Parts: sequence; C-alpha cells; structure tokens
Amino acid sequence: MNNQDMSPAARLYRFAARPSYLVKVICQMILGVGIAIALIAKVYMFVLTDYQCVADSLSLGNKIRCTNTLAIMAYGLALSAGFELAFRMFSDGLHASIDPIIAGVSSALLLIVASLALDNATWQIAMLLASLTFTVVALLFCRERFDLKINREQKPDRHSYDADRSL
Repeated sequence: MNNQDMSPAARLYRFAARPSYLVKVICQMILGVGIAIALIAKVYMFVLTDYQCVADSLSLGNKIRCTNTLAIMAYGLALSAGFELAFRMFSDGLHASIDPIIAGVSSALLLIVASLALDNATWQIAMLLASLTFTVVALLFCRERFDLKINREQKPDRHSYDADRSL
C-alpha cells in the first residue's frame, strides 16, 4: 500500500509506533533492574544486617528495609502498566490496552494485600479484595471473549491499513 493512500492519523501512528515501543522497552528494563536491585538489597539487609526499620531515617536503604516486599513488587507492576498504557496511546493498538489495565488492577490488589495486618482486617477490606479480584477475572474474561490480546508476532511498526484485506 502506498503511503499517500494512508490517512494522516494512520501515518502518524505508523511514525510514532516504533519510537514509543523503544522508549517503553527501555523504561521497563530500567524499572526491572531497579526492582531487582531493591529486592537484592532487601535480601542482603535481611541476611547480613540487623534488619531494623527506623521510621525517622530518610535513607534509601531504610526505605527499602521498611517497605514490604509485596509493596515493592506492586509499585513496580503499577509503573510497568503505566509505561505499557502510555505506549498504547502512541500506537494503533489501543484495543489491546486491556492488558495494562489488568496489570494496574493487579498491582492495586497486591498493594492492598501487602498492607494488610490481622488486626485491621474488616469486612470492607474483604469486599474490596473480592471486588478487585472479580474485576481482574472479568477483564481476563473480556480479553479472551472479545479477542483483545496483544499479537506478539506483530511488530509495533507493521500495521496493515490495506482496505482490500477486509474484503
């Protein structure tokens, strides 16, 4: 198909898809390295130090020490979902934005579970956990039912705008 036959929006999506994908991948890799370093530091502090959380201290090591492991993973998952959703805004595949929404809701669920203690468990929290779990299940069902999955074989810069293929 000739580029002159494409609409301006289709050309803009085609132009922005590859750079936005590259930025997303780089940001997610940096985030993954940061999470891995934080978890390794947490294990190091647990095994080789006294592992005492001081609430007054503002050092990075103390922040890692005082933050729950599930909370660290939930923050990482939420940021990764944000990068993925931002990428979807710059590509023509906005229909596949259900995956970052599922990841975002899952990160909220993880964050709530990480902050739970037996003394503050109430029926409101139980209802919140049940509704978030139901939301994730419903989104997964919608993704499978309406075929909103990301096509892993398709590169982000190879969108077909050929009107003849729809016939």
